[in-house]
Amino acid sequence: IHSRAGILPVEESRIFTLENGLRIGVFGLCTDALAGWEREETIRQLCIEKPLAAARRVLGGLRGRCDVTVCIYHGGFEEDPATGEVLDDSGENAACELCREPGLDLLLTGHQHLREPGRPLYGSYAVQPGCFLGCYAEVTGTVGMAGEIRFASRLKDGTAVEAAPPMPLPADSPPALSSLRQALENWESRRIGTLPAPIPIQDRVYMALHGSALADFINQVQMAVTGAQISATYLSNTALGLPAEVRVADVFLAYTSANTLCTVRCSGAVLRSALEWTAEFLNVESGSFRIDRRFLRPKPRYFHYDFYAGIDYRLDFSREPGSRVVRLRYGGRDILPEDSFTLCITNYRRAGGDGYGMFRACELLEADPVPVAEHIIGYLSAL
Repeated sequence: IHSRAGILPVEESRIFTLENGLRIGVFGLCTDALAGWEREETIRQLCIEKPLAAARRVLGGLRGRCDVTVCIYHGGFEEDPATGEVLDDSGENAACELCREPGLDLLLTGHQHLREPGRPLYGSYAVQPGCFLGCYAEVTGTVGMAGEIRFASRLKDGTAVEAAPPMPLPADSPPALSSLRQALENWESRRIGTLPAPIPIQDRVYMALHGSALADFINQVQMAVTGAQISATYLSNTALGLPAEVRVADVFLAYTSANTLCTVRCSGAVLRSALEWTAEFLNVESGSFRIDRRFLRPKPRYFHYDFYAGIDYRLDFSREPGSRVVRLRYGGRDILPEDSFTLCITNYRRAGGDGYGMFRACELLEADPVPVAEHIIGYLSAL
């Protein structure tokens, strides 16, 4: 990722020389799919290369200058590392493709929240240590006299690591920085509102079948902010419910992304298409409702399921995909393909995130730059 204005002080690569003289060339890559969920005003300032093209260029520059190459990649595996089964053909993850690239020795991956202890992969060695410091990867490498490279790795319990004290501010840091940290801590702990009762979050299958009080509340906020006729939201993989006494920090635990809101002009045909894609989240297997494996591997994508407000709809997960929307009404009448509505969705969905490409064709009426979490804070503060 490069700044078009040349103001990002990020080195493309760096060579570290160990005490024994071994030279380690390190560089970083990021999935270019971030253009689908990052804010448009941010993307305009960046040049985002495709990971494989960037890797080839950087590895070419390191060739002959180092003994071991290490890539830190914010991206995951498009294939099952153990079997080669294709898990993701969206282009968002390209670890296996990178491992096939000559000259790359060690690939440290992330993004998918997958736990891969480490294995040789297409001539390289790849690791992924899960997420949220549940574990970390300990990797050991040896280089033989003839230049042969071997790696061994294991995942270790991240919770067993003693928590480090807060990093002290540099001695020459301005006094304002210290006061800013304290102000942030005070802001996060501030009570902002009282709800009639806690808003819980339930099992994902249960919520897909019966709805979610938390999603209903978020949609209520979104409609109040935008005035849209219809609103759609989803819950992140790690979303928590809201307690009755809500602090600022609680909002960021319930709404964990930095999404903003987009109001679009949406046809009845696009709305039905989006609902059909949502409805593929569940299947009926042996008489039970189960999440489709596409949304569990290579990582859970609970955020695929959209919850709507402003329409009367019903999904029948026992029917074939593409015919699961069995009721779709607005204002007491059936929605026709040519009908038109104002719809409030996140910027991630507007960009087609998680396969919702049908929303890209919708006319953008308004792009709100304020993060949804801040709107929730404002809404609760006004109660």
